[in-house]
Amino acid sequence: MKKNYFSILFAALMLFVAMPVSAEVKSMADLYGKYKFTATITPTEAGQEYTHLWKSECEVIITKGANGNVGSVTGLLGAEATQSVSKIDLTNNHFDVINPNPNNYGLFTPYPDAVGVTDPTLEDLQLYTMEYHYNPETKEITIPDFSIAGLSWPAPDYVLTANVLANVTNVKMELIEAEVIVIPEIAGEWTYTPYYADNDSTIFKEFTMNVVATDDTNKNWDVTFSFEGYGEFTLPGTFDGLEFNIPYDSLYLDVENKIRFGKKADKASSFSFTYNTKTLMYQNDAFYIYKEETDTVIRVQRLRGGSIKREDPNAYKWDGTYEVSVKYNEDYDEADGVEFPKNFDMVVVESNGSYVVNKFLGYDCSFAFTPSENGKSATIDLKGYYGFVWLTSLGEINGDYAYYILTDVNGQSTSLTVTLNEDGSLSIDDFSVSYHLWMADTNKAIASMSKVSASKFEYDWDGEYTLKATVEAEGEYPAEFNVVVEATENGYIIKEFMNNDVYTLNQGNMMLNANGKTASIALTKYYGYCFVGGSYPDYVTLNDKEGNATSLNLVYNDGVITMDDFTVNAFNWDTNESSKLATYSNVVLTKKNADNAIEKNVVETNAVEGIFDLLGRKLDAITVPGLYIVNGKKVLVK
Repeated sequence: MKKNYFSILFAALMLFVAMPVSAEVKSMADLYGKYKFTATITPTEAGQEYTHLWKSECEVIITKGANGNVGSVTGLLGAEATQSVSKIDLTNNHFDVINPNPNNYGLFTPYPDAVGVTDPTLEDLQLYTMEYHYNPETKEITIPDFSIAGLSWPAPDYVLTANVLANVTNVKMELIEAEVIVIPEIAGEWTYTPYYADNDSTIFKEFTMNVVATDDTNKNWDVTFSFEGYGEFTLPGTFDGLEFNIPYDSLYLDVENKIRFGKKADKASSFSFTYNTKTLMYQNDAFYIYKEETDTVIRVQRLRGGSIKREDPNAYKWDGTYEVSVKYNEDYDEADGVEFPKNFDMVVVESNGSYVVNKFLGYDCSFAFTPSENGKSATIDLKGYYGFVWLTSLGEINGDYAYYILTDVNGQSTSLTVTLNEDGSLSIDDFSVSYHLWMADTNKAIASMSKVSASKFEYDWDGEYTLKATVEAEGEYPAEFNVVVEATENGYIIKEFMNNDVYTLNQGNMMLNANGKTASIALTKYYGYCFVGGSYPDYVTLNDKEGNATSLNLVYNDGVITMDDFTVNAFNWDTNESSKLATYSNVVLTKKNADNAIEKNVVETNAVEGIFDLLGRKLDAITVPGLYIVNGKKVLVK
């Protein structure tokens, strides 16, 4: 009898020990980690030639998502592409991937002739939502049966054809190693700005959140909301390192007028954000504002696609124009006649809280630029939307589509690390340019760049300029006149142009949108017109060289600005009639009273004191002319 008791006790003890240490799933972050993937893959006859693309056993990584997504899945069926998790349903224990074929219709190969996953009915690959079902106790994941399908658009009609290439069943993912989640602190004042603000009955367009810790775990916070015209209120919030959630019930902005948050009749909801960086979180769901009336509830506003941001005075601002220098440039294919430059501009712009590189190696492009948590480095993602980052299209060659793409030193679409140095310069990983064939899905490295450095410049556009140009005009229009640019807290404003006070004429709207050494003037200000002279009803408008209200580009270099050709038109407000008065070409603006000895280009950084050459070597004094970093500022000594 004692033996039986002992056996039962021992079995119970072993069962207790075998239970997972952290079984409860409270957020997507609790599922981050490395998984062993297994499945039964049954190819069809049409799929025999594609079996090399997928694996029935492999490792899958689930981790943090990008740009507001709650997670990402890499390695499903051995695919290199990364799926983005759109949402997690904690009640029904599954998370969803709305687009399981992120690589332009293909999880394995992109369009055209894509190979991707779909539901068994072979519906449109883009519309299929893949559900990952998890066990909240063991974290084991299963996926309902699905198919692998091929899509093609054969010439000459390019009509879509689809075929099932394989059926996938018995999908199971077992957690091998959980990812350790470090919960950062989020204290401080955050400002919410929506990307879309629906309806004309606008209650507010932004608000602030003062976040204060209630313990030392970084998990629990008090959040004080401030709405202009509506006072303040404080709510408790929780943070798990991924999602910042502030629930509420019957939250009224205006009790007397019965204006509240919620969804129609449901007064309970939450403010929820996904953590991206220490200064940015993305809005998870739209915020709805309703007004309760006697017999109904009216929605007066919806705000969606927004984010909350906080200022970090010590953070490096990554946006701007950088002058990139390549020490070693090797051309692998001289026969192609293309020589990539050793010196070029890299332009980084801020986009909805993130960064994008939109000029590199002389090409207009667009790829992600993600700063690290410590602000001392950043990552350039070379996968891009289509699985790679193209610099330029070469068109159709031998029946395939060809591109020059940016790749790592091994010719692969992985990533590049950019490191911020103490002297304010940047170091960029060695990289290559590859020749990419779309349908063949092949890369061939054609050039490599190593020992790559970059310097960021913040040009001071503020000041008085003399504009000189070649003029073709009916009547007398000056080939030389003053231009005055003034810096404000909202950017640069052109106050004087063609010897007129255009600041007053344009109601303060003639903005110079400067980013480093490039800038633009939007010509659609103030009811669609940019006025540079005249008065009601007969005005003089500034237009592009074709006479249209688009924009003008400017480039700053050593105190001299070159500007796009432009025209000025006579415009009658009452009749809406316009006629060309003058055409300006070869436009150059020279800054007055510029320092001819040293051209100051301020580097925005936390640089150390001292004098450095461009290789980062500290000097005791400047003995010869050249470019130097002096106390964080780049100077040219002539």
